[in-house]
Amino acid sequence: MKRLIILTILLICLATLTITLNAAENQFKLNWGGIEAIGGTQDIIVQECVKEIEEKSNGRIKIKWFEANQLGSTSEQIDGIIAGTIDILNLPANLMGNLGKDWNIDAVPFVFTNQEHRIRYNESELNKKRSDDLVSQYGIRVIASNWYMLPHLLMARKPITKVEDIKGFKMRVPESRAQFLAWKEIGATPATVSWGESYLALRQGVVEGISTDISGVMEMKFYEVAPYMIFLNTEFAYTNVLISEKIYQKLPTDLRKLLVEVAIEGGDKLVQLREKDYASLINELKNYGHGVSMLFIDNEPFKEKLKNFPEVLEKEGLVDKKTFEEIQNF
Repeated sequence: MKRLIILTILLICLATLTITLNAAENQFKLNWGGIEAIGGTQDIIVQECVKEIEEKSNGRIKIKWFEANQLGSTSEQIDGIIAGTIDILNLPANLMGNLGKDWNIDAVPFVFTNQEHRIRYNESELNKKRSDDLVSQYGIRVIASNWYMLPHLLMARKPITKVEDIKGFKMRVPESRAQFLAWKEIGATPATVSWGESYLALRQGVVEGISTDISGVMEMKFYEVAPYMIFLNTEFAYTNVLISEKIYQKLPTDLRKLLVEVAIEGGDKLVQLREKDYASLINELKNYGHGVSMLFIDNEPFKEKLKNFPEVLEKEGLVDKKTFEEIQNF
């Protein structure tokens, strides 16, 4: 009888150990990187996504979120997701030019007329093709492309009331050759500065202005060092949620589906949150203690400066002129 009890206990322990080992084997521990500020809207949404994924997967997926370039610079994080050392990455489309020349279009200011124009392109076969090319060429899969920003405005250290004022203006641009050339074509003096260093660059006068949406203005406190807010609709930008194809293929079908669904839902929530906060953010800036001057100017003269820019892009090997014109006519 005593032997039977001991044997039963051993069998129970063995079964428990087997269950524990199987659970560990079936758990996927992923990292998720990004460049956005701590406490910003994307930070909030990603944290919600992480929690939802862990809950809905019953703990089969555990994700650690690294915001604000904790996993390296933009280029380092791109290298990381290609190599498979970064599993998921939030990456603004205007920083993806090194992943294929068709991505350079997203960095060029004044290409898209409005948000509807942007969405039409994102839902087009052209965008689908360039996303598919990422899988075959770099082992990166787009699982959500609906993390839209509010229209970009220009935060400046001095007033800009007409296109002539942009001549020689020291404009901050991201790591994008296409955007650098575009602002140069308009007449500015562009300078490449990382997102995280932009505040200091503005404060020290290294640059005089930056293009960003109003959420970025608040999160990075650009109003403290660039008190002129010029509503110019420079860009209708968005962020892609990317996943390493190596990781994607390791996941069971149900977990793949879960990641995609939550990422897309996260984009919808992000847009709702930004649109909801827009009026309150404007009001907050109007009442900001040091004063923020809001200027509304016509961006058509800026677009006119770029009328020959498709030829420049094609000559540089950045975007085919035919593709550029096709996107403009969506």
